[in-house]
Amino acid sequence: MTQVPTEPVETSPPEPRIGEVVGDRLCATCGFNLAGQVITRERHYNMLIARCPECGSAAALQEYPQLGRWANRLGYLLAAAYLVVVLGLICGSGGLMFGLAMGTTEIASQKFVSHLVQIQQMRAQASTGPQPANWTWQANYVQDRDWWAAADKWQIFQEAGGFADGVEWSAGLLLITVVLSGMALGMVFAVAMPHLKSWRRLLVPGAVVLLGLTLLLVVSIVTRTQQNWFYPQWAGPVVFRPVVVPPTLCVGGVAILAGMCVGRPVARWLLPILLPPRLRGPMAFLWLVDGRPMPRNVR
Repeated sequence: MTQVPTEPVETSPPEPRIGEVVGDRLCATCGFNLAGQVITRERHYNMLIARCPECGSAAALQEYPQLGRWANRLGYLLAAAYLVVVLGLICGSGGLMFGLAMGTTEIASQKFVSHLVQIQQMRAQASTGPQPANWTWQANYVQDRDWWAAADKWQIFQEAGGFADGVEWSAGLLLITVVLSGMALGMVFAVAMPHLKSWRRLLVPGAVVLLGLTLLLVVSIVTRTQQNWFYPQWAGPVVFRPVVVPPTLCVGGVAILAGMCVGRPVARWLLPILLPPRLRGPMAFLWLVDGRPMPRNVR
């Protein structure tokens, strides 16, 4: 039995690899997202292509024609709108953290305010004697203002019980809201500003804390210039603000930083749960920005 010699099979060298698809580009045949696929140069037509791993179709990577001068203008408009949204989000975050810090101050100063009310009542009775039931303390507000301006507020705070009994420590429960709100905002920033990595993440919480401190300074100046009388419900929180507001803002800033660190991993975990497969493709940047391979249920 003679054996027929077989001719050696010629194998063509692999197509040269040019790079990878960056951004979202859908396969024209099956709709698969080609983000992250290898770009090669097809030998017959010398074209740049990316083969779809689902259906095997070759997707040409030619650029779309220009839409005229309005294409650039539209791009600039969208970039400006994105900048406005981000700045608005930062300003809103600063206002929210400042509002929570002021709320914490109001609650923490309740016992001190009650002590100031008792002092004001005793001063009024000592100066004018017993008053009828319908008498208001408004007549002594201006006189008490001068006393309050010259009073030793630290001594009055010690008389109210100091840090042991002069502070409503239940205000610390509001810090839970500060932390949860800060982490939620940080996750939003992590998705909305994926280019901020490593130490650049400190820019966002730093801006939020700085904005909160600026609001505190403005409120302090306005309160000092418009306070024409002594009112315990206003005077008590004013004493506590320099002690309570800055640390609360710092806690919120740390929470925002923590949210930015875990924001994209949480978003990558939630994406397959919240969105159907056909809507997941545009979110591929959540993986590409961190150099992670995209799972098949997202492509």
